[in-house]
Amino acid sequence: RPPPPSCSGVVFDAIAREVASRGARPFASQGLAMLCHSFASVGHVECSDFWEELERETTERLRADTLGPIECSQVAWSFATIGRRADELFRSVESSVSSR
Repeated sequence: RPPPPSCSGVVFDAIAREVASRGARPFASQGLAMLCHSFASVGHVECSDFWEELERETTERLRADTLGPIECSQVAWSFATIGRRADELFRSVESSVSSR
């Protein structure tokens, strides 16, 4: 789905580059989930390094059990919405949800 007219792909590209280069560790869990959700909502899937970093960081946090249920569902929805194959992340989501 295309982004709304007021969304600039240039802005999303710049944010994606920064996150890909600096890493997603500084984000609180809620911020990380919101970042995933925001990019998925506007269909911004072009920067694979960005999504790889989000996948790595969220998988790590799921294993450490530091993502709450809302963040967990936002992340799962985001990756499913963009159609990104993230097997390890989804296994971690499943494990996290089933252990609660």
